Amino acid sequence: MNSLLVQLGEKMDQVRSQRHRLIFLVHTEEKKQSLTELLKQLDAVHMNLSLLLSERLKEHPLNKRPLKVGRMVSEIVHQTESETLCFDQIELIFHPDLQQDPLRLFESVSGNKTILVCWPGEYDGNALSYAQPGHPEYMKIPFPQAFVLWV
Repeated sequence: MNSLLVQLGEKMDQVRSQRHRLIFLVHTEEKKQSLTELLKQLDAVHMNLSLLLSERLKEHPLNKRPLKVGRMVSEIVHQTESETLCFDQIELIFHPDLQQDPLRLFESVSGNKTILVCWPGEYDGNALSYAQPGHPEYMKIPFPQAFVLWV
C-alpha cells in the first residue's frame, strides 16, 4: 500500500505541470477496498459522481441531459475548495443516453485542480476500456493523454 501511495504522490507531483491535471486509477472490483483505503490517506475530496450527476440531471428532460453533463461536472469541481478531487462511481457517464466522452469530460475540468478518476474498467497499456464489446456502454479510449495508474 505504501509503495502505491508513493507512486500516486509522484504522479500527482508530475501532473501539476501538465495542461490536464488528470490521473486515472484503474482498479478491479477486488481491489476496490485497497483503493478506498489509499484515497483516505490523500488530501482529496472523494465524490460519487454518478450520485451527484443523477441528482442534478433528474431536473432536466432526457433530450437536454447530454448538454448539461459537462457544465454540471464543472460546477461540482469549482464548488469544491480542495486542490485535489477524486471521482468514484463514474458509471453514469457511460450511459448511452448521455452521449459523453469521459476523457474529454475529465480533461475539461482538470485545468486548475488535480482530478483523480477511479476507472472501473481496464487499461492494457495503450487504451482505457469500459464494459465489453457489444455492450451498450462499451467504450475504448486509445492512448489517453493522462497518467494511468493500476491500483
